[in-house]
Amino acid sequence: MKSTLAQQIVACDTLPVLPAIAIKIIELHNDDDLYAAKVSGVISQDPALSAKLLQITNSSFFPFRREVTNITQAIAILGVNLAMSVALSSALIKMLRDSESKKHAFDHERYWRKSILGALVASELGDNIAGLNRGDIYVAALMQDIGILVLSEVLGDEYSAMYNTARNHYDLVLLEQRNWGMDHAEAGALLLKKWRLPKYIVDVVERSHCLLFDAQQLDFKQTDLVYASSLAGVVSEQWLSDVPEEEYVSDILLGALAHLGEDNYAEVVSRVISAIPSAEAVFSIDLLSSVQIDKIA
Repeated sequence: MKSTLAQQIVACDTLPVLPAIAIKIIELHNDDDLYAAKVSGVISQDPALSAKLLQITNSSFFPFRREVTNITQAIAILGVNLAMSVALSSALIKMLRDSESKKHAFDHERYWRKSILGALVASELGDNIAGLNRGDIYVAALMQDIGILVLSEVLGDEYSAMYNTARNHYDLVLLEQRNWGMDHAEAGALLLKKWRLPKYIVDVVERSHCLLFDAQQLDFKQTDLVYASSLAGVVSEQWLSDVPEEEYVSDILLGALAHLGEDNYAEVVSRVISAIPSAEAVFSIDLLSSVQIDKIA
């Protein structure tokens, strides 16, 4: 059953194809002779992507003292790696949202709220975990649930109905494994390998459920990127939930407080709340209601 589904995913011709600009940015990640002008030259080839990068750079994601008006400035301020990560994630979001299928009753709004909020939480967590690159964790967290879109496209209405009614992420993963022998973390990793995305992103996606099922055994020091991305997914789901906190969520959050410290975690929450209005404007989506914000503030 699992091998059959994996074959279906690899062979599926209705899954989105990477746009040319995303392929070029991925190639830059593997370029040993990388410099700012080369990155600027690639990103500037796509006016819409250039405009989005400037919009994000000028948002409260990155609260700089002066307005950034061109791609060269943006790369100089963000740095080459972060600029590439922001550009790549923007290209992927546009491609995925433009290719959303209307033939299945899939709740795309629910998917994108959690994914974008999770990426925002992850990028702020990255500032509190030594050695993490803000761009790396932003892209990795944004992509960690992409397998949900994969399974929705490959399995159709049966999966979409299950996703729309799953009580929480933990139950969704159990249902996926029980029905098809594969969860969306594995499905997402298959697609990202097919797209030739950097290995660190594939690894995060493949292990994105580590906190759900292996919270006690996770080696925090050795897996900072995986830990922070997975934690961001749990936090964002809980913030979006209207039901009482599940026991497994409480355990994960208590572990986060122990790892990060209560003051650092409170700073992360505060920075995310401050960045939400800009994120909603950048991605044209409502992330949290005023009631939900009051609950977590």
